[in-house]
Amino acid sequence: EKRDVILLQQVETFPLTLYD
Repeated sequence: EKRDVILLQQVETFPLTLYD
């Protein structure tokens, strides 16, 4: 359950790291 939340956060922040 918590893993899903972490995965979602990683996916959401992944594009941010690309632009950063």
